[in-house]
Amino acid sequence: MEEINKSEFYRRAVRVGNSAGILLPKSLLGAEVSVKVVKPAVNIKKDILKIMDNLLEEIMGIYVLTEKQEKENKNIKRIFKNELNLKNISENNSESKEKSKRKIEVIAVSMALSKTLETQDYHLTIMPLNLLKKLAKDKPDFSQKLFHSKPLMNKWLLVELRKEMGF
Repeated sequence: MEEINKSEFYRRAVRVGNSAGILLPKSLLGAEVSVKVVKPAVNIKKDILKIMDNLLEEIMGIYVLTEKQEKENKNIKRIFKNELNLKNISENNSESKEKSKRKIEVIAVSMALSKTLETQDYHLTIMPLNLLKKLAKDKPDFSQKLFHSKPLMNKWLLVELRKEMGF
């Protein structure tokens, strides 16, 4: 058997009919290729339900507040200015870039459970319904996030919360 041409291509899988495919150069037409998944696609619902598996009986609803991961927070220096001096920020530039990468924010509503869970991709906050209502009244930024949130579980509760907030 001939020696295989060892070319590497990094491609994103795209929609092809009812499945996904990878587009390669025409020169590879008829060649045998090997595909390796480097980073699996994000499935927020599946990931969150797996994380909360042992807590689901306490949960009334789950909502995604911010779905996009932001690459860099423009105000990172202003946020840490009081805690760190500017010299430390410039020395730890790689650390601040890592901290500035925001995780997908998810909120879960419970009757009494209050907890925060963090993983590599998600920041999950579990809070009681009465605290959620209070935050929505007191903090306009939070109420806007809640208004634009996407339901993962119990859309009805989110609709009722939006009505109470006046949206």
